[in-house]
Amino acid sequence: MRTSVVSVLRDEDVTIHCDIYGLNPGSSIAVLWKRTSENRTEYDVYEYNDGQVTVFRPGSSMDNTEIPKGNAELHIPRVQFSDEGEYTCTVINTPDKEEGKVTLQVSVPPSADVTPADPTVELGMEKTMTCEVHSFYPKDISIRWCQCRKGSSDYETLEMWTYMKSVLMNSDGTYNVTSLLTLSPKMEDNGNIYSCVINHRSLQTELSRSLTLTVT
Repeated sequence: MRTSVVSVLRDEDVTIHCDIYGLNPGSSIAVLWKRTSENRTEYDVYEYNDGQVTVFRPGSSMDNTEIPKGNAELHIPRVQFSDEGEYTCTVINTPDKEEGKVTLQVSVPPSADVTPADPTVELGMEKTMTCEVHSFYPKDISIRWCQCRKGSSDYETLEMWTYMKSVLMNSDGTYNVTSLLTLSPKMEDNGNIYSCVINHRSLQTELSRSLTLTVT
């Protein structure tokens, strides 16, 4: 069995592979899939015992005709957060027994908005920009503010003047968070671009939302 991490987005279907080698021809075959949750609770998922099938996770399935060929992969439709965990594929082929493990990660990518979209601030005054990040899972997320000065293509990360509020859980198990950037700009900051840049497990590339500052 391939020992690895399988990543899937919520509501997608997933296949977890389990390859069997060196089967004893003519001997009985049993395959048991179990899931261990983050708190180490163990759940039965699917069981195949020499032609007899028991489904514990509704909708989960195996192509039982493939098992004698060494393919014991498990199919799970419309994956939810409750399906996350470490999956163990145990194969009993009398008199031998082997097992392998795969970790299933379920994610939801964030969406984000920055406000105000076109901020204007008077010289000598403060202005706070808001980056609202919505509906992501898991909770761990990285948010930073970057500045690109007018006429330049180089972005610098702003360590000061930023503040991230507490991460809040939604009723569906996803999370929201808000990051703030407060500026007291000078005239030379007129036309600068400020970007809220987000990193999350579900994203293949960074998510960025930008605004252009007007100083009057």
